[in-house]
Order: sequence, then structure tokens, then C-alpha cells
Amino acid sequence: MQASEKDKEIVSILNNKIYDTTHHAIEDRYGCGNTIIEYNEFYHISYLTADSGVIHIGRNWVNRKYTVRYNYFHDIYGELFESNPAVVYFDDMSSGDECYSNLIVNAGGNAIQLCGGRYYNVYNNVIVNCDGKGITMDGRGFGWNRGHLQYDKPNSAGTVGTI
Repeated sequence: MQASEKDKEIVSILNNKIYDTTHHAIEDRYGCGNTIIEYNEFYHISYLTADSGVIHIGRNWVNRKYTVRYNYFHDIYGELFESNPAVVYFDDMSSGDECYSNLIVNAGGNAIQLCGGRYYNVYNNVIVNCDGKGITMDGRGFGWNRGHLQYDKPNSAGTVGTI
């Protein structure tokens, strides 16, 4: 990790081969942000869990600036619960993320899943032999978890928060 100031910290995850994990290969659900995931190979990941992803990021709109690029994902299939993991899973309102120039081959679930966030950039990915959807998105930030967000309510400083 290279750190100069808190808002400029960058986490780089690169040149790894990650395989045979029963759950996520990489997960951040609570706000690390500013993370670059590149030049990795992932296979046989998340094969014993449901509602999971090879790369699983999310839980709030403050989670920002994840870049997933130049990775090779292959042979991603679930074995339990009749559920297949997503490959890149931006979950529960993660926002401001990029996913580009990845190769996704032989996936049982959705290749790229965008779940309720904002300001995604998804482009130049190659998705081959995916049993689920290539790219899927939803508006869950305005559905079941809307009560967890602060829309126009005064915050502790007395100002109105925005999303």
C-alpha cells in the first residue's frame, strides 16, 4: 500500500494467480476504495457459497474508485445451493467503479453484476461461454435497502446529506 494522505491511499493487487477458494478471491464490503486489481488470473473461486463473487465489492456509496482491469477469469462455477457466483460483483451500492479489458471465460453465473450503485464504467471486456448474463444491473439503492440511506435528512452537523 502506498499512502501519502488518507484520501490518496492506493491498494494494488496485481500479478497473482488465485484459485480453489470456497468464497471470494477478493472482498471489500466496508470501504477501502482506491483499489486497482490488475494482471491476475482467477479460477475455481467461490464454489461453495451462494450470493458471492470472485471479486466482491460493496455495501455503500462511499466505496469508490475500484478498478478491475486486465484480468483473466475462467472456470467459475458453483457446486452448492444450485447457485453460481458472479465474476465481478459490485454489490449493494458500491459506486464510481471501473471494469474494463478483462477476459471472462466459462462462468456459471453473471459475468459482471452492478447492484444499485452509480457512476460505473464498464467497457472492453470479453465474455465467452457465460451461463448467466454478461452484464446485469439493478436499482437496489432505491428498493429494499432504501431505509439504510440518508437522502434529505439532516446529519449530525445539521446539514442535509446527499447521495
